[in-house]
Amino acid sequence: MMDDLKDQVERLRFQLQLLAESLDHHAYPIQTLVIALDWGDEELTLAIDIFEKYSRQLESGEKVSWVAFEEEFQDQLNISYQALKSIILAFYRNRQWLDVCVAYAQAHDVAEFWEINDREPESLDTFKRPARKQIHNIRRDSTTGSETRIG
Repeated sequence: MMDDLKDQVERLRFQLQLLAESLDHHAYPIQTLVIALDWGDEELTLAIDIFEKYSRQLESGEKVSWVAFEEEFQDQLNISYQALKSIILAFYRNRQWLDVCVAYAQAHDVAEFWEINDREPESLDTFKRPARKQIHNIRRDSTTGSETRIG
């Protein structure tokens, strides 16, 4: 019985990973990220809290320590520098915390951030963050850039 349950869980994880790989990470960046990192709501909320903290620092004109930012992800979510780049891209593609995403990408001139560093968004001033509960329910059309609330 326990072996059957273990096999079923492994099968479901494999199938979920295949589904994650088939998602359009430009249209569903947060959903793809959550599945790829095997996150639940708690981990996503922690990531959101970190982004909010550093967004407030940028807005207030404080000098931001990107080392401290990376350490928070490492300490709170066990996220490496390589995985953090995926998180930055997911929030950027979802048009969330653009100030943090752009500043971090500009401080780390690496190939993964070409889309941020080569094409800065129209205006960070007009960016409006969705309410916390809406974050899971936004779908962005990669061809038109329009956002649709789902669920």
